[in-house]
Amino acid sequence: MPTPEAIGNDRFPAPSAQVWKAVAELLAKGFHALDPTAIWALAAGAAAGIVLTLVERAFPKAKPFIPSPAAMGLAFVIPTWNCLSFFAGGLAAWWFARRSPALAERYTIPVASGLIAGESLLGVAVALLSAAGLL
Repeated sequence: MPTPEAIGNDRFPAPSAQVWKAVAELLAKGFHALDPTAIWALAAGAAAGIVLTLVERAFPKAKPFIPSPAAMGLAFVIPTWNCLSFFAGGLAAWWFARRSPALAERYTIPVASGLIAGESLLGVAVALLSAAGLL
């Protein structure tokens, strides 16, 4: 049976839990407990988010070509395979919308939601079967 220390290893990566753990430690210990490079990374990320937001507001016509600060932030805290899944889903939705705008308007969000829920349910099923020793 895994212990809380197992969270963060290859079997239980839990990237979201690791991020919130780091936030909790930062709030509990303060910035002085961070490695100097982490402070620089924090400052660079904050500056990038502010600059991207200001550029987006200053040049509204260029908005489709400016990376989303929220998406950039998420890209640094979730695994690559999730990012690739998001990209593949977005590409499929874009292609579907180009081929059939009316159908895409009606079905894109329900299908995407179903795929996300299905993946989550399958993950729970795999974890339960693994815990029961059936996998």
